[in-house]
Amino acid sequence: ALQFVLNHEEGGENCVLHGDAASETFLSEIIGAQAFPMRHMSMESIYEYGARAGLWRVLRAFEKRRLPLTVFAVAMALERH
Repeated sequence: ALQFVLNHEEGGENCVLHGDAASETFLSEIIGAQAFPMRHMSMESIYEYGARAGLWRVLRAFEKRRLPLTVFAVAMALERH
């Protein structure tokens, strides 16, 4: 058996715009990112792309091929997007 799973997490990361003390630094591809109490535009752009474009591209690809897809999502990500 083969199961396809999409993890939707963009929107659940730390962000000062959402009232967090600092921007996300741990869950990223930016090595050595340091927390600071300001917006981290590079970090935000990584997460923003997934919610704005990446997620929808994957969903359309599976829909086009009529393949079943399971989505595991962070509740905060669903609420924000």
